[in-house]
Amino acid sequence: MKKNISISQKALKTSGNPDMNAASAEKLRRAAGATGDEVYQLVGSSADGISSEEAQSRLSVYGLNEVDYDKAPSWYVQLFQSFANPFVFILLVIVAVSYITDVWYAAAGEKDWKTVIVVAAMIIISSLLSFFQEFRSNQAAEKLKQMVNTTAAVLRKGKDREEIPMTAIVPGDIVYL
Repeated sequence: MKKNISISQKALKTSGNPDMNAASAEKLRRAAGATGDEVYQLVGSSADGISSEEAQSRLSVYGLNEVDYDKAPSWYVQLFQSFANPFVFILLVIVAVSYITDVWYAAAGEKDWKTVIVVAAMIIISSLLSFFQEFRSNQAAEKLKQMVNTTAAVLRKGKDREEIPMTAIVPGDIVYL
């Protein structure tokens, strides 16, 4: 049974090379409607899988099977982002209005900086708390990513079922689900 597969333009823009993405998308479309033997032929494999030597060769050609995660922004970008939120903007409006009414237009002896200082302190404290929380959570997420070691069971010629790191899977491997 043939199926039509629609791949969005966003999906095609996931890597830096648009020609490679278009070629991969076309290959995926053909594989989706193909029989098992046609898929083996398309990826250069067989029902027995590929040999370990062929897997090493393909690993050097295609590289590691890794997902490219977005890295956390640098600390100074995170600090800026912690100040750029709606709550801070509302407090900045309050600071501006308080400054205008309590300091600028106030008589010489009646200038009152209390509201301006308190609300400005609230902005600084709120933003710094947000920054430290975000910064620590990004660091913890990075450590967790480094700790995770996933494996997959594959069928390779001459071997029954082999457990390999997920990064060592290459096109043509038969993966047990």
